Amino acid sequence: MAPAGQNEPHRFSTNEYRILSIDLIDGKGRATTIFRLGQQDAREARILEFGKSFGLRVDYECLMQEPPANSCGVAAAFTRISDMEPIMYFNTNYPHSDEEIQHYDEVEFRQYIGRLGRVEAHIPRLQVKTGAYLLTVGILPNQATHHEFYELHYLQYPIIVTGEDIPAVFSPQVTFTHSPLETDRALSNSGGVHSRSGSAPEIITPVMLENGVAALRRYVSSLSGEPQEVVAEIYRAMRRCADASGC
Repeated sequence: MAPAGQNEPHRFSTNEYRILSIDLIDGKGRATTIFRLGQQDAREARILEFGKSFGLRVDYECLMQEPPANSCGVAAAFTRISDMEPIMYFNTNYPHSDEEIQHYDEVEFRQYIGRLGRVEAHIPRLQVKTGAYLLTVGILPNQATHHEFYELHYLQYPIIVTGEDIPAVFSPQVTFTHSPLETDRALSNSGGVHSRSGSAPEIITPVMLENGVAALRRYVSSLSGEPQEVVAEIYRAMRRCADASGC
């Protein structure tokens, strides 16, 4: 029997990990599900706006008996429909600087290893020319080598970018987060979820984030980007300091 997804056009799966859902988050913070396992794909084009924020959220599940040593990552690309030219590409597995090469496994979004997870990519200002595109999304091991996809949805999801036109080529400024799904967090108490170091991952609940954002807004009049990501990163930085007995 062929691996799940191989009989569908432009889709491949090894049945080691699988994508549970893919969401797009537009400049107004609205999330739209373009893929959910077991449901028919949304084929209508999604509208994004030049210069506004863009987010991609991918939920996944490990199907192997034990998660491998490398964490699960995400790669995505925009391909222009008019000439099938790849325009924008980003991923979690390639190192993005010489310094990152030296500390590859220490990067925050490569730490979590577990049965169920979520990877989010955030671009504060989308700099893609107006026009029609096809979005490719895949999940793969975070290792600093060539891509070896667990599952790939190739040229699957239509996107239309509106707004200002630009002639220049650019490199997207992307930040990533990687965390266990809500349904997976309960396993951490029994050792079912672990980080690269073998300890349970820190748990940041929605209530914690809501209270943190509320506290931050009392002191900061204007918050750019994603306030919850800011609060989560402050929390992680304080935890790292405390764990290292440096505070």
